[in-house]
Amino acid sequence: MKPSVLDEFAQEFDGLDENDKENKEKGQENRGANEKQFENFCGPTDKLILEDESGRMTLCDLDESVVNSLVTGVVLAVQGTLNNDGEFSVDKENGICFPATPLQPQRELKSPSSSKFVLLVSGLEVGSSTGNPMRFQLLTDYLTGHIGLGSIKHQNLQKVYICIYSCILLLLFYSCKQYLFTFYQFDVHICMLRISFELSLQAIA
Repeated sequence: MKPSVLDEFAQEFDGLDENDKENKEKGQENRGANEKQFENFCGPTDKLILEDESGRMTLCDLDESVVNSLVTGVVLAVQGTLNNDGEFSVDKENGICFPATPLQPQRELKSPSSSKFVLLVSGLEVGSSTGNPMRFQLLTDYLTGHIGLGSIKHQNLQKVYICIYSCILLLLFYSCKQYLFTFYQFDVHICMLRISFELSLQAIA
């Protein structure tokens, strides 16, 4: 097993010698009444060190809560000044900055000039031995305007921008020995057919 840095630190803090370490490895119990139980390894003397390819610099004038909340490897930026001791004094307000998503420009939402509709399709059962291909053909004729339902409904078809396939859309059959497995796929299958609908509905207009 790899050596634990925290275990070595705890032994050094407790003042254990090599004999105590050997006794622990041999399985002997109770190293002494003065052994401490650590809940964490944070302390008031902890310091943060900023490191990059150019070197290291100790950060000072930080709250203890800030020091104890950070771990090794965190990417951040600090703002402050360099003192005479060679340490970097971090500003109290907004001294530490973490990487985040850049602010997005405000974009105005334009109100749609006309209403847009969502088409819900169900029960096509494409690929089923009991399914009727006429269902799909009727849907195609309806969307392309070959089946007339009045001028108002005909105009609404031109405003369909999203088609949602739900329930049993596709049935796949796979034969294995004497068993027949039925797989129900695409229970809720959302297709963005805006471009295809616009192309197909241009023939109507």
